[in-house]
Amino acid sequence: MRTYRGSHRDLARETAARAVVLGTFDGVHRGHQAIMAEAIAIARARSLAGVTAVTFGRHPRVLLAPDRSPRILTSPREKERLLWATDIEQLVVLEFDDELASMEYDQFVREVLLGKLHMSHFVLGHDVHFGHDRGGNYQTVAELAEREGFTLSQVASVRADGEPISSTRVRDAIAGGKMEQAGAWMGHPYAIAGVVEVGRGAGRTLGFPTANVGRDDAGKLLPPKGVYAGWAQPPETGIWHAAVINIGIAPTVTDGSELRIEAHILDYEGDLYGQTLFLGLVSRLRDEVKFDGPGNLVAQIERDILSARDGLDSVPAWGHPSRLNGPPDAG
Repeated sequence: MRTYRGSHRDLARETAARAVVLGTFDGVHRGHQAIMAEAIAIARARSLAGVTAVTFGRHPRVLLAPDRSPRILTSPREKERLLWATDIEQLVVLEFDDELASMEYDQFVREVLLGKLHMSHFVLGHDVHFGHDRGGNYQTVAELAEREGFTLSQVASVRADGEPISSTRVRDAIAGGKMEQAGAWMGHPYAIAGVVEVGRGAGRTLGFPTANVGRDDAGKLLPPKGVYAGWAQPPETGIWHAAVINIGIAPTVTDGSELRIEAHILDYEGDLYGQTLFLGLVSRLRDEVKFDGPGNLVAQIERDILSARDGLDSVPAWGHPSRLNGPPDAG
């Protein structure tokens, strides 16, 4: 399993034929996973060297239309981790710069996908557009495939409630705090990753120590302020623990307005400072509120822990984030 991060100009030439998928893959939801699964099946059936997923280090709209750039569902670190969980063999994370943005779709296919990655088969999503002015779509690429000698397939949309699952739908669900719905569409809990920072110590004083998780990417979408049930993975063990996660300003113990992500990890003791902690948000327990004194807050935290344990015990198969485990170089 290999990861390349950098400019398309510096990509090494592959010597063995591969299946290739291409996309922003924000959220790595079930539609994206279907594309990976199709490519893996074709690579195995044709005895190709494997599957290469090509994506970008930042969302293309950050450069092309910054005023319309969406809040991302996955930071680069989170996206790589989720893509690796689909069992691809190679991940190429391209720097999306002015040169790449101005490249016509056919030039990109010839120079990068064919010339560098030795693409034999190209798997496209149902709504794919790429290249300058979004000129690359299934029809134009099919015509190019006939001329250049590679094969092509397109994966139908994965649908929920009669509509295709999309990153936009997932964003809307998360923005509304509908974590179960978002998780069902994504096929995994909504992931948050960040380095554990020194916090106020208020949680430890109350008897519920928390890991203060820094923002991995300032452009990432966060759900509404509140208390969530989810999973936390301390990096030194790789084991997922149930957790109560607060996103907010902790109004009972601080007068500040800085938004923080704090996770009380159940059944765990350890020093996480300076390490990257991965969280998976499964469900929203309640709003963040200001309590009358620490005693009332402690009583509510105890109820939150019970609610989290009960809810996570009954999470369906899609809800457990064991599939988020990636190879060592994915982090």
